[in-house]
Amino acid sequence: MRCKSCKLERQLAFGAEMIVHFPGMEGLDRPIVWVFPKLLVCMDCGFTEFAIPETELALLASDIRKSEALRREESAEDITLRDPGLGSDRRTSDPSGGGGDPETNA
Repeated sequence: MRCKSCKLERQLAFGAEMIVHFPGMEGLDRPIVWVFPKLLVCMDCGFTEFAIPETELALLASDIRKSEALRREESAEDITLRDPGLGSDRRTSDPSGGGGDPETNA
């Protein structure tokens, strides 16, 4: 097989272990994911290819989905905190604060 970088044919396969960290500061609070890919290393230029195995890829995808759902939930909570009226049913609340018919004061 030819190297995708230098086009020479001196590639060797190696086993590896690595830790995948999620990006950004919020990634510091998320769990790391160990992956054990097979590396295909060009012995001429050092270009390396690998694919993350299905099991570990599923862990990464699952954590990303959880993170996106949590981010959406936090965003909704933030909006509600900024506008407390969003948390109640505005149809039953009286904007004047009186709670009844303003003409009869009832």
